[in-house]
Amino acid sequence: MGDYAGIGPGAHGRLTLDSARFATEAEGQPTPWLTRTLASPGSAETADRLTPEDRASEYLMFALRLREGASLQRFADLAGQPLSLKALNEVEALGLVTRHGDRLQTTDHGVMMLNGILRALLADRQSAD
Repeated sequence: MGDYAGIGPGAHGRLTLDSARFATEAEGQPTPWLTRTLASPGSAETADRLTPEDRASEYLMFALRLREGASLQRFADLAGQPLSLKALNEVEALGLVTRHGDRLQTTDHGVMMLNGILRALLADRQSAD
């Protein structure tokens, strides 16, 4: 979840500037990227400010790929609300994740289904229990 610069055609990056987090994306095709970059450096890139929900979603997406998993409290702090207990219980009952105190981790089977887990956990954050 640290900062990284995306350099070159199609590159993506994440940068923190003045306490705000931005997602950067460069033009994907090499020739238009080079033409725009030579004409005006930086013009072939977009930078979008990430919302708290975006930051929380990215945190969960990256953390669940790691063996140590995600902190449920850190997610709640970033998102401004906790994950839905209903959704957590459902993916846990399927054997896709485990909870150990504050930590949410994917199981060996869950790693293979991570996109589905993320959809389930992030789908209905408006009605978190």
